[in-house]
Amino acid sequence: MTESKADRFIRRHFYERTLRVKVMLTQAPLTLTVLLMVLHAAAIYPQIFANPVFAAGLWMHAAILVLCVLVPWDKLPYASFLAIPYLDFVAVGLTRQGSLQYATSAGLLMLFPVFWLSASGLARKTAVLGSTVGTLLIVWTPVLVAAGPVDPEQLGKPLLFPFMMMGFAITVVTLTASMDSQRQRVLAKDAQLRAALNASRQREQLLATVLDTVPVGLVVVDGAGNDQLMNATQRVVHRLAVPDHLTSPAEKDLLVFAPDKATPLDPEERPVRRAVKGQSFTNYQIWVGSGDKARAFSTTARTIRNDYGRNDGAVIAFHDNTDMIAALAAKDDFVANVSHEFRTPLTSIQGYLGLALEEPELLPAPVVQYLEVAERNAERLNRLV
Repeated sequence: MTESKADRFIRRHFYERTLRVKVMLTQAPLTLTVLLMVLHAAAIYPQIFANPVFAAGLWMHAAILVLCVLVPWDKLPYASFLAIPYLDFVAVGLTRQGSLQYATSAGLLMLFPVFWLSASGLARKTAVLGSTVGTLLIVWTPVLVAAGPVDPEQLGKPLLFPFMMMGFAITVVTLTASMDSQRQRVLAKDAQLRAALNASRQREQLLATVLDTVPVGLVVVDGAGNDQLMNATQRVVHRLAVPDHLTSPAEKDLLVFAPDKATPLDPEERPVRRAVKGQSFTNYQIWVGSGDKARAFSTTARTIRNDYGRNDGAVIAFHDNTDMIAALAAKDDFVANVSHEFRTPLTSIQGYLGLALEEPELLPAPVVQYLEVAERNAERLNRLV
């Protein structure tokens, strides 16, 4: 359940305000209506202002507005602001009684305090009862204080209006309860979404930190080959592949070479492109960069499949094995050099032993035996080299 623009507007400009501001905003419609009534009366029936009851009602409306503005409602018990709509009943009663000759519909001003009480969300049954009793007192008070006896017909004739106010109050209470329940659900859902969003951000930050800690270049691409995620190590690798004279090179312009370190690798055979085409591979050797900055990488790729088994991207890892290749090359050079250094004196030794054994009859028998042992071991050492 998502919050509509109207709900966000009401929450921002009413529910998130201080209690004093909310009391002023709630009283404002009645105050504006009374002000319009005053302007209309001044233009149409100015003599009504001579009526002390009407004037008392106007002054009471003004006093109630002052109370709304000056009273520190936020420091008082929360339900204390309900005194305002009950005072409005008195002010509306005076205004209605004083304006019967001018506006017979002035009693409809009672809708404002009835709505306020019913929509407050506090003591809903009391709000319905208070609205009904308040309206009933407004229509009965003139009858009760009038001279002469009071008969049941005089009391029963105006009862329709209090009954209408009771029905209006019940309707508002029901709608308000439903709206409050819906608003609470929206707020709870909003809180859940915010918590989920914060948790997602924390997991994303944790993942980014872990990936940046790994000394292996990692890049995640979508099905079209667009980069979705790249860790810090891979960003260094990517900068290494960018020619100095280009800022936004295409794939074919990147400095990626075959294992011989000299042959530019065909764009279709480069690791990312192969992975985008759906190929998975391990230990695919390439060189990235040129000159002294060139580095050797062993690449591995795995394809990401969607729910339908189709290629939805790939993860490619770049492991720098330049030092290992350099070590292997150094080992080969060392072995070759050592073999050469050993083979040269061995060849000389074998040659002189062969010359010495060409005429064994000229040598004493033990010497011939010793030379033959030396020759056999020289041949053995040569085979080992």
